[in-house]
Amino acid sequence: MSVWSQINRAAEIRSRYFHTCMDLKKNITHHMDCRIYAANGHGQRGKFCDCGLLHDLTILDFGLAEVLYNKFTDDLYLHETGKEKKEPTKKEQIEYKKSMKILEEVFGPISTNLEDAKEQYNDMKKVIKAVFPSKREYPGCYNRLEEWLKNKKKEATK
Repeated sequence: MSVWSQINRAAEIRSRYFHTCMDLKKNITHHMDCRIYAANGHGQRGKFCDCGLLHDLTILDFGLAEVLYNKFTDDLYLHETGKEKKEPTKKEQIEYKKSMKILEEVFGPISTNLEDAKEQYNDMKKVIKAVFPSKREYPGCYNRLEEWLKNKKKEATK
């Protein structure tokens, strides 16, 4: 997807979902009448996003969606499975490692191409600067972008 289409989509998300939250900071959030905020009889969060935020974010590059909305992966998991995301158990971690080992035997080692990650970072930075020109306006977004790049560098050096 081109940077311009990402900018247009992110600007649309900003106009719809950029609100002052309870902590008096501006963030991208679900609308307050979204079912994902509704609690059931047991006090658990709702399961489905009906305000459109997750739908609009999934059209973006996945990395950009995570940078724009810090709870994207957790909320998307809840929306798709109906369950809160939790830390994997030891058994699940072992099964994951076994699966990854099989995949690496078949397809070769999985590695992050640092050049591709830097190019993606530069594209995301262009989008964020176009939509949120001031770092003071949405500092969490800029911080998550830098953290994303740090994580990609760690993955590349493994």
